[in-house]
Amino acid sequence: MKPAVGKVVRGEGIMSLPREFLYAGAKSVLMSFWKVDDEFTSRLMPQFYRFYLKKNIPTAKALTFAKRQVLTNEREPSKYHAQHPFFWASFALYGHPGSSRAAAAKAWLYLLAAAVMLTLAGVVLHKRRNVR
Repeated sequence: MKPAVGKVVRGEGIMSLPREFLYAGAKSVLMSFWKVDDEFTSRLMPQFYRFYLKKNIPTAKALTFAKRQVLTNEREPSKYHAQHPFFWASFALYGHPGSSRAAAAKAWLYLLAAAVMLTLAGVVLHKRRNVR
């Protein structure tokens, strides 16, 4: 069975391997719709993880940037530059397009700041009531 292909179940949709990963708790799965070229994949994956992990770019954008990088890299001319999309279009993101880890950390920081401010406001109000 190919990763992105599965059995169609009425009322559920396509039951495929990526869907099982999502049920198990993964936020998203990078998959291919057909058998992929090994050389292209060996160029794409390091770029994808460089954008996603090192530059904190959301997963969907990281995949787009990685594909563009491999297709237009002038230092390492690629046979895929002017090739048919068959070579590079098979990769897709299944699930949540994601946000960068930096954005998630910033969101937690704002949540923590709001919690501290609410706690301080509660303490001040409590002291004001007890003073009277």
